[in-house]
Parts: sequence; structure tokens; C-alpha cells
Amino acid sequence: MNDISFVSCIYKHLRVLDLEQIFLRLKVFPREVESLVDLRYLGVQGAMRFILPSIANLSNLETFLVISQSSRTGTVSLPDTIWNMTNLRHLNVVGWVGI
Repeated sequence: MNDISFVSCIYKHLRVLDLEQIFLRLKVFPREVESLVDLRYLGVQGAMRFILPSIANLSNLETFLVISQSSRTGTVSLPDTIWNMTNLRHLNVVGWVGI
């Protein structure tokens, strides 16, 4: 799947977004998710190599699960801003992580 823009348009006050069973063919974490400021749980799977620093805009996020299956490097880079997310309680990254 390449386009998840429908999520932010239709479900603005979504609290749980579990896309773990859908393989996202995106190299960079989808910007559409950043507008879902009420999210408490976010699970994604795909070829993502970068999580953008703006992930910290999800200030209510408590659980963040990333399953990275990048065929090129096998790593996903987390931004420093992820450590500023005061409500984040669970961070689970499956795959190689670059910090």
C-alpha cells in the first residue's frame, strides 16, 4: 500500500491506528499520520528507513510499534525527538535500529 492519506482525512480523532498487517511501501514514515494528534497507539510495518522528527508532534502517543523490512539496509533510523515524547511508554522496533 502506498497511500494512507484517507486515514487523516476521515478519522481526525483516531486513538488507535494498527497498520501492522498492511505492508507500506514507503521509504519515509507517512506524513499523513502526523496530523492524528489524538493517537495513543500506532503500529506500522513496511520498507521505511526513516522516521521523521515531526513524529514528536504526536504528543499523546503512548505505544509505537515499527516493523521495518527495508530490503536495502534493513535498518530504520529514529529521530532524537522521539526521546522528547513524554507520554511514550512503549517503543518497539523490529529490525535494525539507527539512533
